[in-house]
Amino acid sequence: MDHDFSQWQTSPDQTQFTSVCPPNLHPHSSKSQAALGVVRKTARWNQLEHKAFIDTCELVIAEGHRRGKCFSSKGWQRISDLFNSSTGKDWTTTQMKNYWNKL
Repeated sequence: MDHDFSQWQTSPDQTQFTSVCPPNLHPHSSKSQAALGVVRKTARWNQLEHKAFIDTCELVIAEGHRRGKCFSSKGWQRISDLFNSSTGKDWTTTQMKNYWNKL
């Protein structure tokens, strides 16, 4: 079966494809993220932060913001607010949830 490629400037097998990622951020690039100036979005938890998180979760449970095994949306917001105010961090509710799931 012959194909008519007259509408293209080149045939499909001669077409060069480009990466969606810029060359300096390509996932297989040999440069590290730190060298590229990429900011790490992952929270790093130390022992004091772990203790503050557990204490905060216990307080929020005592306040009744947990249904079964899960915290309510209001409970997660309360955890985030209390944790950030007690530790001086500015971590998101998503980071709190990720840490809870990791425990």
